[in-house]
Order: sequence, then C-alpha cells, then structure tokens
Amino acid sequence: MDVIKIFWKYMHKYHPHLVKEDWMIETIVVKRKSSVFANEEVRKLIPMRMYSYLKLFVFFCEDTLHPVISLIHNKEGRENLAVGCLINNELVHLIKPNKEDW
Repeated sequence: MDVIKIFWKYMHKYHPHLVKEDWMIETIVVKRKSSVFANEEVRKLIPMRMYSYLKLFVFFCEDTLHPVISLIHNKEGRENLAVGCLINNELVHLIKPNKEDW
C-alpha cells in the first residue's frame, strides 16, 4: 500500500479528530544509526538486519500544536516498518503496520 493510503488509514483509526487538518509531507533518507531513531521503541521495530539507510515520511501541519506523524520504510519503499505519532518531539504512539491491515 502506498504511503498516503497508510497515512490516512492510520489517521482515521487513531486520530480521527485530526483528519480534516491540512497535512503536508516531507520525505528524507536517513542512516539507520541516525539520532532520528534514538527512541528505543522505534529501534525495536527496525530489524538489525535492516538496510543501513531508511526512508522517512514526515506528515505535519503548520500549526505546531498538532502531532507529527512519521512513516518509516526501507530505503526502496517496499516494506512498512513503523508508523508513529510524536507530540512535542515525544513519541506517544507507535505501531508496526500489519500487512493484512495495511
């Protein structure tokens, strides 16, 4: 499933009150050992055998009071590794997308 569909499915399921907001997206490729993945819960979802680079899709609103939603893929974009929600740079929700559900 593509990134946008995963994002909207996640939003409808876990944050339906934010669905009508104006979301933007930024895509970056980062090293697996980057400080972006400093959170222990996030690192547990990314297998040690995983590639040295990962693709990170960051969904955000201009209003800084809203959470930031991140989707982590392998660099090639073939495997959904995690979807998480951060508020004030604190991880508040994290899931590993199930292939059957996503």
